[in-house]
Amino acid sequence: MSFMRLALCMPIVVAAGCIPTHDYAGDYDMTYDVVMSPVGSVQPIVSAGQSVVTVHHGLNTDYLVELRAPSCKLEASYIEARDVQDWPYLEIAPQTCWYSADADASTLPLSLSGTATYDRDSERFAIVLAGSYGDASGADHRHGSATVELTESY
Repeated sequence: MSFMRLALCMPIVVAAGCIPTHDYAGDYDMTYDVVMSPVGSVQPIVSAGQSVVTVHHGLNTDYLVELRAPSCKLEASYIEARDVQDWPYLEIAPQTCWYSADADASTLPLSLSGTATYDRDSERFAIVLAGSYGDASGADHRHGSATVELTESY
């Protein structure tokens, strides 16, 4: 290989070696917000709290994200960064979770999807999920929209 070809290829090889990776496995102390917006109502149902989130290695490049509130075990796919400005994240396809706003409330099924990533600016792990929820009776499983946000506590 000529010196000129080597000089042209070297920046590409160096840049490719700097593409970020991240191992998301671990336990995270997180705060969460759940907002459920019933169809036909202007008053959302809002709750918040603290929960431990555990992320396990799964098959191949997949992860298992275990939320305690709402009660979910979500399969997530690791999406690699494409360049040095990008950051890898976990993509969560639509899956079912169960949520109860308090001990006296009925448990509602949530169908959620979203992403999980390490925020380099705040240096915290964050999960954002959105979807729909239905009532426990099973009469109609699309009674409103739901958003769940979890952010690693300091």
